[in-house]
Amino acid sequence: MSSPADDLAESAPALRALELHPAEIDGRRGLVLIDPLGLIDGQVFVPEALVPILARLDGTRTLASIERELRVAGAVLRDGFLAGLVAQLDESLLLHGELFETTVERTAAQ
Repeated sequence: MSSPADDLAESAPALRALELHPAEIDGRRGLVLIDPLGLIDGQVFVPEALVPILARLDGTRTLASIERELRVAGAVLRDGFLAGLVAQLDESLLLHGELFETTVERTAAQ
């Protein structure tokens, strides 16, 4: 039987359609993500170091394969970091998935 962590590692998360804008906030470079659907309030700042991860969240790679790619490229990731980041993105409605779909349906019904 697989655990939720195993299921997550084998999932292929996909960032949903968002507006991406280069930004510098408090001297840190990165991207600002803006939700064109208005499901999330405000903007989300993603530090430059995390952009290579976002670029791989295209629905074609599992978390395990993304982690392998990043490690081959020289990234140092602590255990569970990628899964935690993806869980945060999902909870923030930035990924395609059940929570996003449910929120869209609930919003449309209002």
